[in-house]
Amino acid sequence: MLTIKYKRTMAYKGYNRPNVPRDPTNEEFVLSFTLDEVESGSAGSFFEEFGFVVIRDVLSKEEIEASVDDVWSYLESGAWRNTMFSNKSNPVANKFWSEDNRKGPDRNIPHQWDACWPNMENEGILGAPPVFTKQAFLNRQNPNVIKVFTKLLNTNKLIVNIDRYGLFRPTINVDLFGDGTVFKNKPMWETDPNLHLDVNPWEYYAEVAEPPKSIDYARAFPSKLSHLPTFCEEHNATGHSSAPGNQIRLQALLNFIDNREQDGGFQLVPGFHKHLEQWAHRTRDTLGKYKRFGSFNVLPSSDPIHQYAERITMPAGSLLVWDIRLPHGSKPNHSDRPRMAQFLKYFPAPPKGTFKQRKEIVEAKLEQSGIGDDLTATGRKLFGLEDYDD
Repeated sequence: MLTIKYKRTMAYKGYNRPNVPRDPTNEEFVLSFTLDEVESGSAGSFFEEFGFVVIRDVLSKEEIEASVDDVWSYLESGAWRNTMFSNKSNPVANKFWSEDNRKGPDRNIPHQWDACWPNMENEGILGAPPVFTKQAFLNRQNPNVIKVFTKLLNTNKLIVNIDRYGLFRPTINVDLFGDGTVFKNKPMWETDPNLHLDVNPWEYYAEVAEPPKSIDYARAFPSKLSHLPTFCEEHNATGHSSAPGNQIRLQALLNFIDNREQDGGFQLVPGFHKHLEQWAHRTRDTLGKYKRFGSFNVLPSSDPIHQYAERITMPAGSLLVWDIRLPHGSKPNHSDRPRMAQFLKYFPAPPKGTFKQRKEIVEAKLEQSGIGDDLTATGRKLFGLEDYDD
């Protein structure tokens, strides 16, 4: 049985920060669980207590290698420049939204990386638009990933959003020309440390006369998806916490390279999902006064919550799932190797007819990716191309 030790904190009265257990076989990583332990419920018990869980060996060695190669190939392709959906049947739109075919930097020559690295480099994200490559789609429809979310969300009728890749550049002893002749530290490549919420807690826990009858689907699924980065905002603004089906909302990432403390990457405030409602009420007239209308809220660096954050380290091929109510973010890389991840979000399928433009774009992008017969029947439903049976 898992024994949980608590640190008493004074800065956030009522919040008990649980100490995150380490992997007994490798202290570099936090405790993780197997897929069998997902089925047995022990992984779910950990998730309920800490607000997150790491499932190891979700990807095979071959899938890890293919994913790492795809991240580099995506960087080199320059596809991260294409932020608008090009409607080939509309010549007027095509004139202004034509795809940018300029290539990106070479994975093997870090000396090039300063000149043409994707935007959002301070966050360690490869550009603003989501990733529409074949491997990214295969990872989204991976049966092991689906198994975890089916168990945690207690439904097999799921939709997956289309999100981005994360890549933190190494910052120590960087082989600038890829030939072993010149090595240099690159502290300017460090990402900005941050904690944020992808939910508006003051809206989510607002005082209401009566509970809403459903999730706010109009806000949860933006209709103007031709600006492709909008895909990444899906299911963030869903309305009030008391709406049916709005109590458990999950985010996730697939980790492609062994991620140690010094490699930088994901951090969160463990167990805070149990305290967020109280915190939201306490900060409504201070911090909440200025952030009431957005679903993306960065917590000030001066906020004492930062001292309770924990880096979540894990082996390659792991799936990290966390409750959207946890403040989370990242810490910078201080090592000689990169950090790579794919961001994911799964949620219960909305009512039929919710997706319109989304279906057109995703179908076109799937075809462009060359996924062909590798698109599964489950994948067609996951991506919103077909409805689930009632």
